[in-house]
Amino acid sequence: MSLPETIGGGRNWDYRYTWIRDSSFTLFAFLKLGFKEEASQFMAFLKERALEQHSSNAGPLQIMYGIDGRHELEEFE
Repeated sequence: MSLPETIGGGRNWDYRYTWIRDSSFTLFAFLKLGFKEEASQFMAFLKERALEQHSSNAGPLQIMYGIDGRHELEEFE
């Protein structure tokens, strides 16, 4: 699902990405709904992103990643 940045605006965001900012809400929702395995797998995904940043000295986490863990995210219209 994509939502416009502003009502009537031209920028819509594609949510086939993992926003690090929103990850805690995703984990909370999984756990609250009883999806413990999904929460565990998602936490493992996040841990992998943090460890790859740490091991490569690439700096801090990006603000978002592809759902497959990809780093290179192109914006296009």
